[in-house]
Amino acid sequence: MKNYHENNAFERDNLSENDNTTEAENVVCKHDITIGTTLSPEQLSEYVMYKRRWFGMLAIFMLNLSTGLVWLTFNAVPDLSAEWLHTGKSHVNLTVILYFIAYIIMSSVSGYVFEKWGIKKALILGGAINLVGTGMRYCASFIDSSVDSFQPRLVVVLLGQFIAASAQPFFLNAPPKFAAVWFSESSRTIATTIGSVSNPFAAAVAMIVIPALCEQSSDMPFTLMICAIVAAVALVPAIFMPALPPTPPSASAAMSLADAADEPFWTAMTKISKNLHFWILFIVFSIYVAFFNAFSSLINQIVIPYGYTDDEAGIFGASLIVSGIIGAGISGAVVDKTKKYHLVIRTCTPLLGLAYVGFIFVVRKDFIVGIGAVCCVIGLLSFALLPVALELGIECTFPVASSASTSLLWMGGQTFAVIFLVVGDRLRDESPNADPPENMKTALICMGVVSCVTSILCYLYNSPNYRLEAEKRQREEQSSEIHRPSLLQ
Repeated sequence: MKNYHENNAFERDNLSENDNTTEAENVVCKHDITIGTTLSPEQLSEYVMYKRRWFGMLAIFMLNLSTGLVWLTFNAVPDLSAEWLHTGKSHVNLTVILYFIAYIIMSSVSGYVFEKWGIKKALILGGAINLVGTGMRYCASFIDSSVDSFQPRLVVVLLGQFIAASAQPFFLNAPPKFAAVWFSESSRTIATTIGSVSNPFAAAVAMIVIPALCEQSSDMPFTLMICAIVAAVALVPAIFMPALPPTPPSASAAMSLADAADEPFWTAMTKISKNLHFWILFIVFSIYVAFFNAFSSLINQIVIPYGYTDDEAGIFGASLIVSGIIGAGISGAVVDKTKKYHLVIRTCTPLLGLAYVGFIFVVRKDFIVGIGAVCCVIGLLSFALLPVALELGIECTFPVASSASTSLLWMGGQTFAVIFLVVGDRLRDESPNADPPENMKTALICMGVVSCVTSILCYLYNSPNYRLEAEKRQREEQSSEIHRPSLLQ
């Protein structure tokens, strides 16, 4: 029987689209799985992870890469962007603020679409919205602009930025949901890690590529065209990705496929609102994600007053992301093996608070090594927290819809990012006695203090991992069923 299932899974493991939904529905109907139901050995043998899941991860990665370029198109070269728009840096920062505001508005909508239409259709819809927005930004380059008449171009750019940014929650919210449906419990965290870091990885690419593409303000139209082309290319894998796995990779995945765990989206939201541990996690996640987003968005404006160039600022930003990818990979692999979610979050948050405090003292002239080193520490610890917190959001709210907890966590992060960006811009020292002019020391002190205080909250989070416990009970029941002596002789 086992060989039959293995061979059958091998024969079906191709990327053709027509086998996805029908076979998945048939298997789910046959299993009628809920956590707490004992599975037969024959049913257990159908828990298979399909190679095609990596094509879905590619689609999520590409779409997150595209939206990450939208995020920092203008802030990667703030002075040139201000020159091209014929306006000040506050309007350049507005492109990032709108990016986060669009997420806040569309986050719940994306969660509803995930539950109503499924992952694939949600990604395609988001990709189409992203393409329209990036195209509109490029069209703004055909509008004449001057110091006396800068509004028309600026309005079209901001409108295109908002539309493109509205697609972001469709991509950011996808990794935990996709991992829950396509990956087993032994690889879910690393899958969430890969999908989640793709957006900040795109920020690193933007920090390096945008200054290389846009060496003077007249290069901005070409840069916007490249972003639109990337958006079009990123949409293609989503169109051809499989919608569902033919058979579930785990018992909890079977629940998701059968909609036994995924309640109506708004019902799930109501249940989460009563979960105290989730809200503790929400505050910790939101503040640290917001600080990272604000910090990476403003890194140019933080270091340029000290004599650093856009290219050097881009290197600092890239070091945040590259080290972060390493940190996320390590934490994802460790947690997949050990399931020590609580230990990771309680270790990383205090260290991250100290890193933000340390950055206050290393930002000075001619200290590239020190700035780069602290940026690496901030990136490594921030990314190490990211997949762990997203998985904990699902664990402490299981069995409600995973898209609900993920949407709320990311929405909190983007909401606080808007607040910190606005406050940070207001705390810029533009007084005549500023040393150096337009420095952001006060904003950095604010970030250091708040991050240290926030780290205390993680020690109040003590929720059981409900999903892991449910799967453990499932395995124990399965084992006892297999070894139970037969009553028939």
